[in-house]
Amino acid sequence: MDLRPFGRTGLMISPVTLGSMEFGSKVDESEAARLFGRAMDAGVNAVDTANVYGSGRSEEIVGHLINGMRDKLILATKFSVPTDSQDPNSGGTSRRTVIAACEASLRRLQTDYIDL
Repeated sequence: MDLRPFGRTGLMISPVTLGSMEFGSKVDESEAARLFGRAMDAGVNAVDTANVYGSGRSEEIVGHLINGMRDKLILATKFSVPTDSQDPNSGGTSRRTVIAACEASLRRLQTDYIDL
């Protein structure tokens, strides 16, 4: 698969991204691993997830799958949707929420950086 420039970042990205919205809910970890392997074999180097997918389970699964190859991937995750119905500050884009959401995603993804 041909890679393309990722804006002005200097990174090269595949034109197709593996989405993991159903990982941890409709797609179990073994099926996620199969899909991930097929995507990597096809030349995909971008993975997208979010803190609310599967109540965080998607990020955990992606974290396991990218282990040992993190430096070869472009990793994207998202936040802002409330994750705790009892906490009105669990969503949004305040400085506090952005930092807390990113730190929690980094733990689930078992990495020290997010590309996007």
